[in-house]
Amino acid sequence: MRRIWKCGLCLMGLGIWGTTTLTLTSPADANTFFANQTGRPCSACHNPGQEEKGVQGLNAAGQAFKNCGFKFGCNAGSTSAPQQRTTEHDNGVATFSNNCANGQIRWVVLRPGMNDASRDVALIMDPGSRTKVGVSKGTTWAAACGNAPPNTQQFFWIKLDIAVQ
Repeated sequence: MRRIWKCGLCLMGLGIWGTTTLTLTSPADANTFFANQTGRPCSACHNPGQEEKGVQGLNAAGQAFKNCGFKFGCNAGSTSAPQQRTTEHDNGVATFSNNCANGQIRWVVLRPGMNDASRDVALIMDPGSRTKVGVSKGTTWAAACGNAPPNTQQFFWIKLDIAVQ
């Protein structure tokens, strides 16, 4: 019985030593999260041999994938700037800042969908302030310093910091 214990302990010790040796001497593995998510190989977005460097090892397609919110299709594979995300096509989060001169307040009017002025939402911003707002697809905006923008002012699509599906 004692002999079986000694043999079992010896094998267990050998197994632990082998596992530790292999773990400490094997090269670090790259994070395969995006490869698993997209079904593409790491080389689709990383320069050869640069996979373990993460963002620093991205090629043009990988940089476009990153710039497009980790989605393919907005200029992926191109070194040009990613397509601008706006409320014309997406819901999302936008940041508004008061950049008015002479300490004036800034009026920002948000018009949710259907260009219906009766649904307008007004943000009255103190000098130097910034506000993040969740906005829905179809929302437009207009702004003015000092007073509310007139009804005749042109409204624009909102540039999104983050697009949300």
